[in-house]
Amino acid sequence: MPLHASHLQSALLALDGSRDVRLVLEGCDDCVVARALLVPAEDDGILKLTDGTREVLIDAGRVIRVEIGPPARPL
Repeated sequence: MPLHASHLQSALLALDGSRDVRLVLEGCDDCVVARALLVPAEDDGILKLTDGTREVLIDAGRVIRVEIGPPARPL
């Protein structure tokens, strides 16, 4: 069952920059976002994560699994 963007967004709302996220995507390499934050919803409707230096745009229909790791170690 594919994830809808709204379901994925709800699951990622608690990200506060202290945990890593691995997105397992259909037909692609895994995508890891260290110290992930959910970018607030914008007019474009695209789901985005950021590590503070780059944004990752997510095609929710290709997400097979999301792994939210333990809190990242301090820098």
